[in-house]
Amino acid sequence: MRLSSSSPPLVLLHIVHALVLLLFLISITTTKGVISDRPITTAPQSTTTSNIRINREEEEIKIMTASEEYEIINKELDDMPLLPITSDETVRACRMLAINPSHDIFICSYPKSGTTWTQNIVVRLLWEITFNYRNKKGGEEVKEFVNLPDDWHLSYSAPFYEADQYWKHSATRTSSSTNIDNKEDSSIVLYERIPVKIPIAKQKEGKKVDSIADEEYRVYNTHLRPNQLPNNSKCIYIIRHPLDVMISFYYHLSNQTIEDGGYTGTLTEFCNEFRNGTIVYGKWQDHIEAWLGGTSNTSSKKFLLLHYEDMKTNLGKETKRIANFLLDIDNDNDYDDDNDDSNLNQLITQRVVPHCTFQSMKKDKLQYTPLSVGWKINPETKTKYNEFVRSGNIGDGKQECPIEIQNKWFTQDVPIAKIRWNNANVNEDKIINRYLQ
Repeated sequence: MRLSSSSPPLVLLHIVHALVLLLFLISITTTKGVISDRPITTAPQSTTTSNIRINREEEEIKIMTASEEYEIINKELDDMPLLPITSDETVRACRMLAINPSHDIFICSYPKSGTTWTQNIVVRLLWEITFNYRNKKGGEEVKEFVNLPDDWHLSYSAPFYEADQYWKHSATRTSSSTNIDNKEDSSIVLYERIPVKIPIAKQKEGKKVDSIADEEYRVYNTHLRPNQLPNNSKCIYIIRHPLDVMISFYYHLSNQTIEDGGYTGTLTEFCNEFRNGTIVYGKWQDHIEAWLGGTSNTSSKKFLLLHYEDMKTNLGKETKRIANFLLDIDNDNDYDDDNDDSNLNQLITQRVVPHCTFQSMKKDKLQYTPLSVGWKINPETKTKYNEFVRSGNIGDGKQECPIEIQNKWFTQDVPIAKIRWNNANVNEDKIINRYLQ
């Protein structure tokens, strides 16, 4: 085909346009795609684009301005949404509870991080310590072991701390407690804990064990943040990989009744809410920052940090660490050195650990299914959900979490969490390398 004399200028124009478009596309795809790992100390004044993030598959481009980046990295932690079974009055009561720091144990975590597992270990350890332990310095020899009652349920000895059903109104008085943040309140409604069904305490003849007596160990599991607990609390905090938590939490809430905070959306919808912090208990990374960052006293003798993955790898060793913590024995000592206690080791290996394996808890799952919430009815079996002890595996998150969610997590959420954790000095046990890689 021949071109007219007027065609060349038009052809050249199309070629120039094509080259410009090609250069523009190349400039976008070569732009770095993550938020820089730098602390931002001054709010940027410009609202021009500072970063372009591209997910691992390069399927989408999300633009974040410098001011948006600054706000996310430097803002205060968001308030934490709670289940409808927890009222504002109960949260206040949780903060004000009078405690015995040596005998009240708080098992703390973001949900689905190994809370029930650790509860079981702690309750069984304290039961053995109370009834069957003779320390190496002497003491009355145990002639016959005292076992947990046949009708025992974990919630009978270690109830959910912030559930309304375990509190009752006791009195109203003027505030003078050091546990109360708002000193302007002159009239405080007081609540007290309802006694547990199976206390961990030796009953003395002719004497009723008081709820905070030295003889009784009280164990609570909680998902509250540290500023919502009593001062000077003795706490165990458990961390688990966020993708595993995400999947496990979805199955949990999907089988919980709607009125108690159950979830009705899809897995992808849940994962997005988990990432955005609109699900109950907010963002996983914010919970850890609240517990391990800033002024938190993680080096205190009243604080023990556990990792779900370590418990899976060596349950006996981690159970011994918990036992030492409960008995105020220095965990920095070698387990087989001066700190060795043959009687305690025997109780751990023969009477505690066998009941705390996943297989054992799965077999007796009804003993561990929480009583603080209702569970949906399975339409096929017409029975209540009874798979609370479900999988317990390491790595389920990477297998079941949608790829697009994983991409967003690693390219959008992890860089921000790294910066925030570094700014808040959160790196106990090098958890940044453990969980944000």
